[in-house]
Amino acid sequence: MALAFLWLSALAGRLAHHFGGVPFELSALLASSLFQAVLTLFWMVTAIATMIHASRRCLRQQCFVGFALLAVVGGKLLLFDASGRGTVTWTLTPIGVALLVLAVSYFAPLPPRAAAMPEQGRG
Repeated sequence: MALAFLWLSALAGRLAHHFGGVPFELSALLASSLFQAVLTLFWMVTAIATMIHASRRCLRQQCFVGFALLAVVGGKLLLFDASGRGTVTWTLTPIGVALLVLAVSYFAPLPPRAAAMPEQGRG
């Protein structure tokens, strides 16, 4: 799972390089608002896919992992993406994130806690 996550993050860099003309160097990518926006949306999609998978399979802990990734994306929006204020990509990124959060709240409700121990024989 971690390898797939790293691969998706690298794919975001390749997309920003290929379609946005950003040099494929770490410093240039980190300074690019396009790369930051694509990375944010990829991480959001990964978090949503994790939460939907966990919800369908009733894996409560994995659902919390997806929620933690959502929290990381929110922090990234506040700390890193806020530097690109006024750009179209910065405007569209929070809108895309908000729509995806609405989607995940509908499609992936939190699974119930594990069933309690079976009740012992009554009286």
